Amino acid sequence: MRMFRRKIAKVGGKRYNLCVSVRGGTAGWTDEGSMKKKYIVVGIIFVCIVVSLIVGIVFSDSLYTDSESVGEAMRDAVLHENDKISLFGMEVNPGLISAYIVTAVLLLAALVVRIFVIPRFKRVPGKVQLFI
Repeated sequence: MRMFRRKIAKVGGKRYNLCVSVRGGTAGWTDEGSMKKKYIVVGIIFVCIVVSLIVGIVFSDSLYTDSESVGEAMRDAVLHENDKISLFGMEVNPGLISAYIVTAVLLLAALVVRIFVIPRFKRVPGKVQLFI
């Protein structure tokens, strides 16, 4: 929801903003302290995510060894000439099975959205309808 703020006044040492919704015309009062708290919480969450990524990179660095060259590893990851899997009696690449699984998950997600979400759509869209 898009909102714009207009500073109104200082009351008891706090600044208050009047937040008015562009669509609905509703208004609400917020003090700047609560806005600062929201920014602080978002900043703390961002820092925690960055720190956890750095810790994961540092601790997982020792798991990788140089047993084969990068070219050989990429060729094996893309071509799959040596590693074949039996699917209903036919020898296929693992990439085909991955493609089937991804296709099945996407079709299942589309079916769930069609059955459970789309019938609840309204003329004035809600959060899920705006997201879709």
